[in-house]
Amino acid sequence: MSPDLDVPRGLVSHRFRAMGSDIHVLVPERRAPERADAVEALFEEWEAALSRFRPESELSRLNDRAGAPVRVGPILLAAVEASLAAARATGGLFDPTLRHELVRIGYGRSFDAAALKALAPGSFYTEPAGEAHYAQTRTEAVVVDITGYGPSDTVYTATAK
Repeated sequence: MSPDLDVPRGLVSHRFRAMGSDIHVLVPERRAPERADAVEALFEEWEAALSRFRPESELSRLNDRAGAPVRVGPILLAAVEASLAAARATGGLFDPTLRHELVRIGYGRSFDAAALKALAPGSFYTEPAGEAHYAQTRTEAVVVDITGYGPSDTVYTATAK
């Protein structure tokens, strides 16, 4: 998570993980625990409806029944309506229907920093076909060269700058 920022008087800093992200909110000091819990509950409600990484989410259930009528709640309905409107407004530059393509190129799982493998300068790494793949640079200066071979393999080459 980002470093602590100065918190204005009368507010309390609250941090938590949701939707694969670090969330940092400031809530009024008065009733801070209750309000922080409410914010976390709101994120949990959104994730339960909208996450493609949770098989039990409304979105996953909708995708699993592609082509069949599915009853959805107001959060997912509003998100689908907004996404389709954005696709129309951008002439298709934004496209909410690319799930299979995203999974095919490796974005089928949530990012997990604990699963990352450290690469020394000059090292090579090949990601097995069909596996999700992520790269992250830390504070060290690096150059990352990503080259793909075949339909889904990725080769990582890291060298010192």
